[in-house]
Amino acid sequence: YREPTIEIHQPVTLVGDNGATLDGEEQREILIINADSVSLSGFVFQNTGTSQATDRAAVRVVEASACTIQHNRFINTLFGIYLQHAHDCRIADNDLTGRAGSQTVTGNGIHLWSSRDVLIERNAIHGHRDAIYFEFVRNSIVRNNLGDNSHRYGLHFMFYDSFRYENNTFRSHESGV
Repeated sequence: YREPTIEIHQPVTLVGDNGATLDGEEQREILIINADSVSLSGFVFQNTGTSQATDRAAVRVVEASACTIQHNRFINTLFGIYLQHAHDCRIADNDLTGRAGSQTVTGNGIHLWSSRDVLIERNAIHGHRDAIYFEFVRNSIVRNNLGDNSHRYGLHFMFYDSFRYENNTFRSHESGV
């Protein structure tokens, strides 16, 4: 599906049929969640394109709670999953592959900014600037994730509090954790 950016403004569960593909055509963000209690699974998100002006994401959650993003694939995305002022969300069992090239043309696989109470588990994150990035995040759990071949860090955290990191594997990154 090649559609303009999709915005969700009410609670809903979306399940992709046989890996339904949402394609940003190298021009735009793909899906923005602006509602509580949204569940998203079974989709392929691809081709957000790069932008020097915006943190273009395949899936962006803004000022929402109780979201679930699981069992999706992200291919050739600037930012894969981006939570901004979100809380009580779960990101699980996703496979994320960044854009080819240097850290200037790719963003982070899973990016949280000013969020709290997030569970991130069993995701595989390949070839992003940072596999997992936190800024102003608190009270969250990161467990059983695999991050590899990032251009900077496997795990990058700034201004965070009350975290648990368990059984994660980060390998072949330019700078480690």
